Amino acid sequence: MIKLDFCFKGKRTYVHGTDIFDKSLEHIASELQHLNKISVEMTFHGIASKNLNLIADQDLSDTVDQENLKSTISLRSGEQDLSYVLVQDHRPITCTVPYREEDIIEASHLNLPDKSIEIKKPTGYSLIEQAVAMNKELLKNLFPEAPGKWYFTKIKLRGIDLDKWLNKEYKFTIKFRKNLGFKLTDSLVYADGNRLGNIYFSLS
Repeated sequence: MIKLDFCFKGKRTYVHGTDIFDKSLEHIASELQHLNKISVEMTFHGIASKNLNLIADQDLSDTVDQENLKSTISLRSGEQDLSYVLVQDHRPITCTVPYREEDIIEASHLNLPDKSIEIKKPTGYSLIEQAVAMNKELLKNLFPEAPGKWYFTKIKLRGIDLDKWLNKEYKFTIKFRKNLGFKLTDSLVYADGNRLGNIYFSLS
């Protein structure tokens, strides 16, 4: 079990999904035998307001309260498969960090006729922060009357080079694919012109 410590982003009072993804990937990467052609899938099952523990599937206790199980992440590298869960514990979050999503939006180009958004220049933010902010902006513009708040729900990536990912070397385009009644939206993630996977949001 690895104890992960988080700060809230801006005025949020929950742990941002991008931070959960980044910290989990950073720790799991050390377990991988190969860093290229990695498949990653992460799903969120609830909102975390306290710190989290990263636990390998095989080490998960049957006594874990399902309400505290906030997300799952799995990676495949060649013949190696790794699966983890993130469980909220009692440790409070006591810090905040600035987060300007608008910096990512200002660095992007929105193409509504094509239902896509493309990053145009470096932002300093992690790739998952870029992808999430871009997709959120795309959905807000495609569905301006949709009531509620958009939440990052799931991401599936295939064939990524983990070194390139961690060093922010991919250049993203996000293209809307479908909307399943706002319970789940599906957008395609392209990097340098090649399809890299899918990112899913829900409206709540």
